[in-house]
Amino acid sequence: MRITKIILSTALIVSITLWATQINCSASGSVYGDVASVLGRDASSTAKNPALLPLVESSLINATFAASGLALEGDSIRSFLVQGIIPLSAKIALGLSGFSSFNTIDGARGSSELLYAKWKANAGIGFSVNRHFQLGLSGYFKGQYVNEIYLLKDNFLENTAALKANVTLGVNYELSKVLNISFTAGNMVGYFVDKTMIDEDPGYIRAGVGLHIGKVDFGSTIDFSLFVRKFTYDLAGKIQLLNKKIRVLAGVEINNYKDGFVPRIGLGATLDFFLIDYAFSYPVSGLYSAGIHVVSIGWDGFGKIND
Repeated sequence: MRITKIILSTALIVSITLWATQINCSASGSVYGDVASVLGRDASSTAKNPALLPLVESSLINATFAASGLALEGDSIRSFLVQGIIPLSAKIALGLSGFSSFNTIDGARGSSELLYAKWKANAGIGFSVNRHFQLGLSGYFKGQYVNEIYLLKDNFLENTAALKANVTLGVNYELSKVLNISFTAGNMVGYFVDKTMIDEDPGYIRAGVGLHIGKVDFGSTIDFSLFVRKFTYDLAGKIQLLNKKIRVLAGVEINNYKDGFVPRIGLGATLDFFLIDYAFSYPVSGLYSAGIHVVSIGWDGFGKIND
């Protein structure tokens, strides 16, 4: 029985790690990774960088489904996300999102056992001070369920309990039509409330730069985690084809040697105002290697705001 607890507890720790780093935005945002905080002018901006919200010219909504099979046989994650942006004026936009996720593992009798579940509600607002400078603020509330039957006696997993609420601050500056820089300070409240807490959303400071040349976008970010005191680097780009009807995206997250790296690819299409995107990422590290599939469908282009 203790061996079973060790295996399932390990699966739970890996699951929390996967959720924290990968499945938290739309398919296109998943490919961008942290670079979404400088390039992602879509529904993912609410969580990644709310300062980008007012740069979205029309209301949009999308629904995302993500699935991952973990390194342990029979262990899987299913996640669901709904996001939307509502421009309130030419300078102000509101972003909303709701997220739920479930981690299950095959039981001894062939039944599916729920290991871990969580939900999150996120809201953000962005304001354009002028055509060059944008500010944003977002916050979330979340909850979780952990199947205590599978926890070890010393209960290390108590330390991974999720914070109930947090906020993110964002800044974006358009240096020109082809170049922008951004800064975000994420999950800062939780960090200062308890500096010793091992949370799946640790405080971070991130800076990024984006290039926009014709049909090609490219961005890079550097992220400093306040809890583990380490840097993470992210690169991502997008090219639009066939009169911007087709999108091809690629990205990679670069960690230290032990944490490995995360290559990502994606493909999207636009049919009138209907959007569909697919993304795939494969974390390569010593801890886990599990492919993650993300599919998003959405509607864009209604409720356009004109200056």
